[in-house]
Amino acid sequence: MLILVNLLLSAAAIIFIKNKKLNIVLPALSILFSVISIIAEGFRFAMVPAYLLGAIVFIVRLITMLLKPKKRHRVLKGFGIAAFCIVYVLSIALPAFLPVINLPKAGGKYTVGTTRIDFIEPDRYDIVTGRESPQNIAVQVWYPASNTGGNKLARWMDSRKMASLFADMERLPDVFGQLCLVKSNSFTDAEISVEEDTYPVILFSCGLGMFSGQNTIQMEELASRGYIVFSVSHPYDNFASEYSDGSIIPYDSNHLDALSKDTAAALDIVKSQIDDQNSPEFQREIISRCKVSNDEARVWSGDMIFVANQIARLNDGSIASIFKGRLDTKNIGIFGHSFGGAVAGEACLNDSRFKAFINMDGTPFGDTVDAVISQPFMVLATGKDRNLQLKASDGYSENQKNYIVVSINGSQHMNFTDLNTIVPYVGKSLGALGSIRPDRQTEIMNTYILAFFDKYLKGEQQSILETSSSLYPEVVIERR
Repeated sequence: MLILVNLLLSAAAIIFIKNKKLNIVLPALSILFSVISIIAEGFRFAMVPAYLLGAIVFIVRLITMLLKPKKRHRVLKGFGIAAFCIVYVLSIALPAFLPVINLPKAGGKYTVGTTRIDFIEPDRYDIVTGRESPQNIAVQVWYPASNTGGNKLARWMDSRKMASLFADMERLPDVFGQLCLVKSNSFTDAEISVEEDTYPVILFSCGLGMFSGQNTIQMEELASRGYIVFSVSHPYDNFASEYSDGSIIPYDSNHLDALSKDTAAALDIVKSQIDDQNSPEFQREIISRCKVSNDEARVWSGDMIFVANQIARLNDGSIASIFKGRLDTKNIGIFGHSFGGAVAGEACLNDSRFKAFINMDGTPFGDTVDAVISQPFMVLATGKDRNLQLKASDGYSENQKNYIVVSINGSQHMNFTDLNTIVPYVGKSLGALGSIRPDRQTEIMNTYILAFFDKYLKGEQQSILETSSSLYPEVVIERR
């Protein structure tokens, strides 16, 4: 704001006041404000026109002072004014279109802490090479915290490299470095709260090509309400897996190509066999033919079960941490987005320690297309105006019962991530986000996710899960 106001004053001073000192001091202040902004807040691509405009005005004024031209051409002066106006409009429009939006505060009574832990999985299968080898699994944890005075607030992304990998993954220009400027509400390595003896545990699996912090808003909300949440990275399938020492493993394009080709081939075959491409049968047949995707869902499920094993070791003290004796390992839930949502169901199919799960708009690859899951679950889905007609909830076994589908009208697939909040205008312009207001989507997600886990992990009655609520007319509930 200081930069933009000062640039406007600089232009007014040059045109109307014609004071030599003022005409050089004001542009110089714009440069100073730009330098302070970059040092204090970080470099922002969207602010480049404002940074440059201050420098250009200063240089032009300096040259005119030194050369002292006797006569100024009116056409040149008019061109300068027009150019200034165009760049100034860009200086306002770009930051408005690409703002730095900090994450909304969580609604629970607890302050939130976060930390990173790494676990070595001894025999992890690789779908491309077909080999098993040890693999380091990165996990970020959110938890109820106390004594946070000396701890720093975590950023949504920790490094510029993460932002570059995200842009590369999405095949976008590397203009999202400002994602590293987004502040969360979690204090790094804070002490765990002693208000309760133990806290229920939830695991999260992120989407294919995403990262463990993609739903930090929901992690913070759950932690503020008395849960400890472990978000699991899946190396080479996430755009980046970040470890406790700050090192990063980028995605492997061979993995993503294999999964993409596998799905495309299955789709071509099934299209020639089934006419109704919006039917549950169509989707289940595609899933059945996606061998690589189903194998990968099993690999990710293995990651989640492996981390659940490590959580038990954290709790009994076999692995030293602040979580010793604080994890309620009898009440463990799991949820995930997109491919991670499929993995949540696959993990429940293979491990009864998970009492319930949530699939956030994920096609249920894996074995759940044929097998019946015994645990209750909820599918959070896009509504009637979704881009795709296939429903995530229709991919489960024909015999599957005991679950609810919560559809949110106006939402699209990526509305179920923090991108819903962080890049609302860009997301909508690219068609990745729906028409629903970002704050409304966040409120609905937090409400239903919390209600679901409160019911199945804390044993609390939740009437909002029984039928559609007048509080949320955008939401349609279907019990199956």
